[in-house]
Amino acid sequence: SRSTLHSSDADSYEMHRAKEINARIGPRFSAEASDLCIDLHNTTSNFGCGIIITDTSSPDLHWKLQLCDYLHCRVPNVHILLDCLGDCSEEPFLPLTAKNDLTFEVGPQAHGTLVSEVFWNQRRLVFGALDFLERFNTQQLSDEERSEKA
Repeated sequence: SRSTLHSSDADSYEMHRAKEINARIGPRFSAEASDLCIDLHNTTSNFGCGIIITDTSSPDLHWKLQLCDYLHCRVPNVHILLDCLGDCSEEPFLPLTAKNDLTFEVGPQAHGTLVSEVFWNQRRLVFGALDFLERFNTQQLSDEERSEKA
């Protein structure tokens, strides 16, 4: 949460890293924050591939939905999850450190292993997102790509 990130009480490794990351790609809720953070996760559950958008109240939700549709064409079984409806200012998620958030979750993959299908799906999501963002920022999306269906 916002108060925890600015507290000097936290001494855990994770809290130390959270403060470090907040300083590097944030600070959270500031004009200087990075434009986008994509958090990559794997899971032991049989979730498959998923795109999680936490900040659904963002004025930038439209392009995120366009991105989801674009990625759905490249990774057909991808799930799209809108996680936080309303105020998410106290949510502790890494991608919320930037102005825009995305999380790519893939599985199943046991701890300490690399499952090729999971790896390649994560790779397709990452490179597909980078391709979309490049085309979006240079205004090269087709009319169909600009009208999200997610």
